[in-house]
Amino acid sequence: MGAWSESLYGNDFAADVRDALKLVVRLDRPASWMVDTLGKHFQLSTDPVPTDDDLRDGDDADFWLAVADGLHRFGLVDPRVDSVVARLMSGLDVERWRLLDASPASLKKRAKVLAALQEKLSSPLPTSATRKIQQTPDSLVFDPGDVVALPTLDGAVFNRFETPEWKSRWTPNGWVAGIVLATGRTFGMFGWYLTTQLDLLSPARPDLEQVKASRAVLFGTGRLSPRHLKTMRVEHLGRLSMDCDRLIKTARAEGYRDMLSGPDAFANYYLHDPH
Repeated sequence: MGAWSESLYGNDFAADVRDALKLVVRLDRPASWMVDTLGKHFQLSTDPVPTDDDLRDGDDADFWLAVADGLHRFGLVDPRVDSVVARLMSGLDVERWRLLDASPASLKKRAKVLAALQEKLSSPLPTSATRKIQQTPDSLVFDPGDVVALPTLDGAVFNRFETPEWKSRWTPNGWVAGIVLATGRTFGMFGWYLTTQLDLLSPARPDLEQVKASRAVLFGTGRLSPRHLKTMRVEHLGRLSMDCDRLIKTARAEGYRDMLSGPDAFANYYLHDPH
C-alpha cells in the first residue's frame, strides 16, 4: 500500500481517493453512484463488495475507509460502505497492518486513527454539510496543439505546497515547456487535459522553434483551475499544427486516464525532473 504514516490519508492512494470523492460529490447523484464510480475509476470492486482477503491485501481497505470518511463529511450514506467499514474496524485493518510488518508502535497509532474514525462515523450526519453542486461544465482554456511554458528555479516549478521559506526564495531562473495533446470533460462536466512535458530546460522563455526541436519525455493528465493556472505561472506560447494522435497512443500505452483528480493536477507532473 506504500504507507508512509498511520493516518487515514497517510499514503498516496488514500489521498487520491479523498480528492476524487471531493470531485464527484459536486455532481447531483446519489451516494451509491459515487461509490460505484470511484470503484470503477480506481479499478476496485464495489458490487460485490470486497472479501476479507481483498481487504487484507491491496488498496481495498484504504479505499473504503477514505470513502466512508468523505461521505460522512458531506452527509451522505451508502449501506455497503457501513458494512465494509464495520468489518475493517472489527480487526481486519489491524491484521492488514500486521501482515505489512508494522511495529507495535505503528499498530497502536493506527488503532487510535481507527477509533477516531469510528467515533466520527457513529455520530449523526452533519446537518451543516454542504455540497456545492456544479451546474455548468468547466470551460476548457486550452486546445490540442497548444504549447505552454512554466518558469522554474533550478529546474523546479513553483509548488504552493512547499514551506513559506521555500516559496519566499523561489525566484525563476529557467523554463520548462509542454504541449496539450487532448482535452475533454469527465461526465460532461469536469474538464481535463492530456499534456506532454518536453526535454526542454531553457534559461529564457522558450519559443516555438525550441519546442519543435524538443522531445516528449513525460505525460500527465488532470484538471486545471484558473487559480492553479495563475499559481503555476503557466503561459501560452502558441499553437502547433501537429499529429497529436501519435503521442496520444504513446500516452495510452503508458496508462494515462481521464483523471478524477483535483484542480491542481494539470501541471503537478512538471515537479518530476525529466533529465
